[in-house]
Amino acid sequence: LEFKLGLLYKEEEEFKKTIYWYEQAAKNGFAKAINNLAYLYDTGEVVEQDMPKAVELYKQAAELNNKCALYNLGKMYYEGIHVPKDRSLAYKYYLKSAQQDYGYAKEKLLLMCQKGEGTCKSRMKYNFWKNQV
Repeated sequence: LEFKLGLLYKEEEEFKKTIYWYEQAAKNGFAKAINNLAYLYDTGEVVEQDMPKAVELYKQAAELNNKCALYNLGKMYYEGIHVPKDRSLAYKYYLKSAQQDYGYAKEKLLLMCQKGEGTCKSRMKYNFWKNQV
């Protein structure tokens, strides 16, 4: 309920209420709310940008197996955005996200397998992800 209220207030552009309700849902361990809060701090969309807080929240949501948070952490580690660049760790996050049928993660894995980034260069893995995309 709290998360849905947060979404509703975001649509109405009542961002203080959005954040309040996302935080309430996050306190109850609702992964989508935690990920959405992380995104707000990541982008600075409606709050002051706070990358350390965004990373912390993405990690919390990833621990709850949120596919979007897993993808976002993969992207951060792949590019070295506010975390050390680590292609192997990026691959692991993308893989966990892709295993939940997250399309962007599948595309990233396809490219990584083709280039051998974060994993061994593998025609078999490449063909697998090519068929998944």
